[in-house]
Amino acid sequence: MSIDGVMSTSKNHSLLVRIGGERILRKAIHLLYEKIFSDNSLRPYFTGVDQMGLTNKMNQIFITICSDFDQSKLTYLRSTHARAVSNGLDDIHFDHMAGHLRSTFFELKIEKQFVDEFLERIEETRPIVLGR
Repeated sequence: MSIDGVMSTSKNHSLLVRIGGERILRKAIHLLYEKIFSDNSLRPYFTGVDQMGLTNKMNQIFITICSDFDQSKLTYLRSTHARAVSNGLDDIHFDHMAGHLRSTFFELKIEKQFVDEFLERIEETRPIVLGR
């Protein structure tokens, strides 16, 4: 769905437009955090974190992933996650987060092709997030 409520499948439109715009991303982040804080394997990595700040950062990350996706614009994710990685954050946790993202987007009725495209881009950040 596009920002104006009309479904758009054109590759000429950014993924951000095709999934429904920033409003959908904000809803997705809210639902995602509900899942994260209910997930015993992920919750410890978010304890004591400024949730408002985290929400704003996640929003910017998602906009970058959906708009002019370029891994070089996300290299700061390595330092942002370094402490969590040193505390055990690994592929299993990354997979949990991706699974929560998938189910969140489906809850929001985002078309599978757009969800798959978003998750492919998320997957490309795995080595950055996990410090490889």
